[in-house]
Amino acid sequence: MDQKRVVVFNVWRPVKVVEDNPLAFCDWRSLKKTDIPDLEIEPTDLNNSVQPWKYGTHQRWYYMSNQTPEDVFVFVQHDSKGQGEHGMNVPHASVVLKGQENKPSTRQSYEFRIAVIMDDGFVLEDVLPN
Repeated sequence: MDQKRVVVFNVWRPVKVVEDNPLAFCDWRSLKKTDIPDLEIEPTDLNNSVQPWKYGTHQRWYYMSNQTPEDVFVFVQHDSKGQGEHGMNVPHASVVLKGQENKPSTRQSYEFRIAVIMDDGFVLEDVLPN
């Protein structure tokens, strides 16, 4: 069987303007190996695994202020051919902004994941915008 590459795209869209708890992304290139916690358990047979990360001041996190429903995020959530032993994962999380610590979240959003299985020789970067 030919080698296949698995890429999972994540599509995230707010229902209304995001006023609190925006979705933030960490620049993969700013991560260090020490940011991955050393877990004593080895997850097996998971249908939907979660990659935990430790926050570090060296990491570069980004979010969009007042994101509207027209501002749709489409990002590569996982790439089996990415860096590292387990491919690439994009750390992302809902973040609480300064001054909103005690405010309940009103954010509503949709999230879809699309898995694409392709030949190993396919170069994803050739079709992504710069």
